[in-house]
Amino acid sequence: MRTPQGFLRVPAYLTRVGVFSYKRADGTTVRELRPADEVFKDDSLATLSSAPVTDLHPTEMVGPQNVRKLRVGHVGEAVRKDGRLVAAHITVEDHEIIQKVEKGERREISCGYRCRIDATPGVHEGERYDVVQRDIVYNHAALGPRNWGRAGNDVCLRVDSNDAPEEGDEQVFRLDSADAVSATTHSAPSEREDENDMDMVTIRVDGIDCQVAKQSSQLIERALKEHTDAADSNKKALDTLQGKFDAQSAELDKVKKELTELKDPKRLDAAVSERTALLEQARRVLPAEEKLDGKTPRQVHELVLKKLDDKADFAGKSDEYVLARFDAAIASVSADGGGKDDKRSDALDRFRSDTTPKGSLSKSGNTESRADAGLADWQKPLAYSKDT
Repeated sequence: MRTPQGFLRVPAYLTRVGVFSYKRADGTTVRELRPADEVFKDDSLATLSSAPVTDLHPTEMVGPQNVRKLRVGHVGEAVRKDGRLVAAHITVEDHEIIQKVEKGERREISCGYRCRIDATPGVHEGERYDVVQRDIVYNHAALGPRNWGRAGNDVCLRVDSNDAPEEGDEQVFRLDSADAVSATTHSAPSEREDENDMDMVTIRVDGIDCQVAKQSSQLIERALKEHTDAADSNKKALDTLQGKFDAQSAELDKVKKELTELKDPKRLDAAVSERTALLEQARRVLPAEEKLDGKTPRQVHELVLKKLDDKADFAGKSDEYVLARFDAAIASVSADGGGKDDKRSDALDRFRSDTTPKGSLSKSGNTESRADAGLADWQKPLAYSKDT
């Protein structure tokens, strides 16, 4: 039937339930079951609705980037179950393909799709199969000559028998050399001369070699690379966080150790003794009114040194340098018996003590004062009375 636009609208069967044989690149054959619960699943049938129609199978999946070049028509929206078959209307829009359909040169249909392979063997209606096709997502429906479609002659355009050519007049295509099965994706093979695009290639996934269709390998490898890149990025971020965590853990352990040491009674006693000794040394030089509470050892050292030498400057000097100067100053003060004022006082006291005769009396009968005891006669004051 022609549409008002001149397109050809034909009822058709698009696919069916059953076992399909696929020949691998290594020459072996795998038999795949397309069960009814997968073929007639609503989600799967919805992907056939309005799907593009192509002339034979293209070497790539149909999409926005190539639909203008590849599409010759489209599947109708009403896709339904019809017994063991999936039925719909096909609208052929390309003039050359319309002529081939009317001449019988395009009669059968083969769908291009992706699916998940369930590697569970069994027997379906007496026919053995190796794996099961699940989660079928259709991409396009391809037109081809008689005896071309894998699903058999039942899957074809339903045209008037008078339009069909005589048996033997059409070219017969067998789908052998380009058959392929993947553990991840599957698409119907190409019948064009450039069938090498559908050859099997080997890729490695997590250390396991897998055979996939050549046109699918690039997509898989790109997905694997993105996955690997994301994993590497996550590992770097994790390593950064782990490094920060380890650094903080080490710092926390250090603080805990210091706190434990500070709480040690022996350490506390040693600290008190050390502070007491420092203050006792400082008091030999510093006046009693000098406040030392809250001052660090370095500050105490500098107070003592500047008391002994008011021109001393310790800016930029290390704690070890100041401590060494302090120890030397304290040792010097200890050898002299005290500070400068103390030395003068002690020397004077010793001088007076050593030169005063014990028990000396004055002419008046009283013990002489210590101030006059060591003086010669001519140094003593004259008597006031004539009798002395």
